[in-house]
Amino acid sequence: MSTEADRRDPLASADPGVPWRDLPVEYGPSQTAPGKFRRWQRTGVRLAVLDLGNQPGA
Repeated sequence: MSTEADRRDPLASADPGVPWRDLPVEYGPSQTAPGKFRRWQRTGVRLAVLDLGNQPGA
């Protein structure tokens, strides 16, 4: 069952076996999604975004 958090951040909550092509169109072409994800991890963007959701009142 999907939660509201799952719908907001499919990259963080997706099963590792889910194909990139199944991501929402807002993430861009499925061919570029893995590169974006790796770049976000390497530069800390992904953790910063997830931390925003952990703040009080979020």
